[in-house]
Parts: sequence; structure tokens; C-alpha cells
Amino acid sequence: MDVSTLLAPIEGPAPSGVELRHDDRFLAIDRLLDPADKSVRLNPDGSINGGAPQVSWQLVSDQGMALASEGRDLKLLVILVRAGFALDGFGGLAQGLDMLTQTLAQYWDSLHPALRERPDAKAASLPRANALKDLENDDNGLLGDLRFGFPLVVRGIGPISGDDLASAVLSDFAMLNRAASGLSQAEKDALVSAHGQRVSRVSAASRAFAAEQPEEAAAMIAGLEACTAGVQALERAFEAATGLPEGQALVLPELRGFLDNAAATLCAGRDAVAGLAAPE
Repeated sequence: MDVSTLLAPIEGPAPSGVELRHDDRFLAIDRLLDPADKSVRLNPDGSINGGAPQVSWQLVSDQGMALASEGRDLKLLVILVRAGFALDGFGGLAQGLDMLTQTLAQYWDSLHPALRERPDAKAASLPRANALKDLENDDNGLLGDLRFGFPLVVRGIGPISGDDLASAVLSDFAMLNRAASGLSQAEKDALVSAHGQRVSRVSAASRAFAAEQPEEAAAMIAGLEACTAGVQALERAFEAATGLPEGQALVLPELRGFLDNAAATLCAGRDAVAGLAAPE
């Protein structure tokens, strides 16, 4: 993702170019994302489908950058942020979030989708908030990319999904609060047992990652923390652009929660290894 190109004004009377939402090329990029649908990524039992077709993220990035040279739409820019994460990991995601923040600050008056003609700032900015909410969409959005990808593959343990990383810090109580309502006690007991096994496996993986690849582990933690800061900066930029108070503009709690929890899991593994290595 060429951030400097995306932040440069488009030549012509409108610095954000033309509206492209109904352009056939935009629709073609959308179709390239079909393999990222949750229905494709997950098996019927909710487990990740390891044999699912993959999105061609390089093609998405190439076509998206070409289209962005004609018009800057937040939905298109979010797609490019997703491609940045897929191609360059959490560092690429942090870079993409910063690009979105700078875009709001520099091009709010001309950005697509256009503001609605409403006297209320929240209603006027709703199309833009909805476009950015794709960052928190786990069906076919960034949160799904984060949850259902495999940022870690640890020797002797196997692949660890983003969802594994973010769930490993949850207590049994917090995990059950996220489960479906109306479960029987037997169903709850089964969930608690499965969660305990997951926590044990992910904790072992995070310790092994920190012990065997300390530089990579540190870089991933730093990337996650940079992403959290990037989400917070994006929320503040949206508040500043709309004049809305905190909590009434763009709020992305699920995305921030995922990033915080995943970082906490990796930090726990790092700290456990550091504790074991510390002198008596």
C-alpha cells in the first residue's frame, strides 16, 4: 500500500476525485472479496475451514490502488487497509489505520461517500461511519480477517488463529457471556472444558513463540499495540471532523478489544518466558 499516493490530492477540481461506488471496477473488487465471507471461512460447526479458497490480496491491492487514483471512497480505502494487513501483517494494518486518520483530517470536505444533507452531524456523517464500520465487521470485513487468519504457526503445536489469541485471555465467565443464551448446564460445561483446552494450547504457543522467535514476538506485540493506537486516533479524527462528542461519532470497541486481547496473550507468553529466564 503506497500511503503517500493515497494521501496526495487527485488532480482536478475535487481533491478526492469522483464518486466510484457504482463503477464496474469497484464491483469487481468487491467480488474478489467473496472468499472472505464468514460462510466460506467457517465450517458448519464454527471451526475455521483450512481448505477454504483464499482472497487474492495482491490483486485486490493492485486494482484498489488503480481505482483510488480516480476517486477516494472510504469503503475502497478500508479494502486497501485490509489488503495491507493481509500482505504486511500488523505493521501494514497500523500504517493503513494512520492513512485513514490522515485522510479524514485532510479531505473531510471532499471525501466519498458524501455527507448527507442533514442538520444533525451524526446523521449527516452516517454513510462515512458505516463505511469505516467495515473495520469491525467479522463477516466480510477487517475483524473477520483478524479473527479467522493464522498469525502464528508454532512447531509442535500448529496454527494459532487470531480468534485463539484474542480468546485466550477470557475467563470462563467472560467466555460464557459471549455464548448463545438459553444453553443447558451440560452445554455450558462443554464450552468451559473446550475453552480451557484452548487456553492451554494458546498459552503454550505464545510461550514457545516468545522463546523460539523473540524478535518476531516483540514485533507482533508492537504491531498490535500500534494498531490499537491507530484505531483510537481514527476515532478521535472522526470526532474532530464531525464535532460530535466522544462516544457519539465513530466507535470501534470490538476491534479495539480484539487487538488488546491478542496483545495481552502474547505479552503473557513473553513475560512467562522472561520470568523463567530471570536469574534467581
